[in-house]
Amino acid sequence: MRGSAQGPSGAGKSSLLQLLAFRAMNPGPLGSFDLEGSILFNGHPTVQNMRGLVAFVEQFDDHHYAALTVRETLRYASILRLPAEVPLKRKIARAEEVLHMLGLRECANTLVGGPLLKVSCDHRILTYL
Repeated sequence: MRGSAQGPSGAGKSSLLQLLAFRAMNPGPLGSFDLEGSILFNGHPTVQNMRGLVAFVEQFDDHHYAALTVRETLRYASILRLPAEVPLKRKIARAEEVLHMLGLRECANTLVGGPLLKVSCDHRILTYL
C-alpha cells in the first residue's frame, strides 16, 4: 500500500513518518521532542519488529545531472553510496531492483532533468530494502 503525507511546512509530516518508521527523532540542536500517546497499527500497539512494514524517502534538495537518465542516476547513487566491499555488479543489480520496486521501468531511460520527470532517491532505499 502506498500513501502520502501532505500539509504545509512545519505541520509535522516528517515527524509522523519518522515515528511510524521507528526512525530516531532528530529535532535539531535547539529543539526537543516529547512523545505523548500511543501509535496503533490496525488497532494494536506497534512493536519494534514492525519496522520493516513502513518506509519512506525523505525529500532532499539533491542536485541531479540533467544529462543522466533515471537508470543512470540510480546506478550512480548505488555505486557511490553502497559500501566499497559490495561488488560493482551487485551495485548495478541493486539499482535495477530499486528501479523495479519503485515502478520506474517505463521511464528508466527518461532524463531526470527533463521537463517530464524529476528524480530524487535517498541512499537508504538502495541500502535497506
